[in-house]
Amino acid sequence: MGIGVYGNELRLHADNPGAAVSFGTQDNAGTFTQAGRFQIGSGYALYVNGSIWANGTTYTSDERFKQNITAISSPLQKLLQINGVEYEMKVDEFSKNYFMPGRQIGLLAQNVEKIIPGAVNEKDGFKGVDYARLVPLLIESIKELNKKIETQQMQINSLLKTIPK
Repeated sequence: MGIGVYGNELRLHADNPGAAVSFGTQDNAGTFTQAGRFQIGSGYALYVNGSIWANGTTYTSDERFKQNITAISSPLQKLLQINGVEYEMKVDEFSKNYFMPGRQIGLLAQNVEKIIPGAVNEKDGFKGVDYARLVPLLIESIKELNKKIETQQMQINSLLKTIPK
């Protein structure tokens, strides 16, 4: 473990390449209490155990980084298989996770994983949903539904013309 200054950069490092950097306090008995509930380098670049409050997030999406680009096949059919649910987190059973109490809405990772595996991540045997990865399916599904509505509207207009006035 080391801490130092290099140029205008404060560096905090652990000698073990697999180690995570956690912030907290330690008492005289050596008991470490994590503060802020976040770690750097614990399998993700930043791991936060609790809620995040932010003014915005940006995902890398530049076309120049991507290859083998294809349209999403059957986006609406995929979304129709995903079930939105209401639930309460097991706050007492998993107290170290700092879950928010009360009724919530969301998805079950196991359900999403069957349909869109790339939208589910796993850490320590527990699964989570990357909700942002569902947005492209929502966009393409709206387009698909809009095409159906436009086609139906043309059919309605056509039928209306056949009705005598």
